[in-house]
Amino acid sequence: MNVNVSGRNVAVGQALETHISNRLKATSDKYFNQSIEAAATVSRQGPEFRVECALHPVQGVNLHSHAEGADVYTSFEDAAKKLEKQLRRFKRRIKNHHDSKRETKTL
Repeated sequence: MNVNVSGRNVAVGQALETHISNRLKATSDKYFNQSIEAAATVSRQGPEFRVECALHPVQGVNLHSHAEGADVYTSFEDAAKKLEKQLRRFKRRIKNHHDSKRETKTL
């Protein structure tokens, strides 16, 4: 999976970049075997940090989330939780809820 971490008016350090990429990969791998790509953008708006996350799990599906806060790590964790919730709901929606092994009774 390709993970792109960038910063707008903020220098994204190696530790933050590693943390973001590992968390996005773990979140994606939890629900899908192979996701296409993920991106995270860190920006500063006044005294707060804004983190925007995007995940492309399968072709035709784009999931987005964002969060703001005084600390960049907590902002990212909030955005990652929102993204994980969207992934969980999407996986539930595409899951086949019909039991194909159960046979119907014939009279």
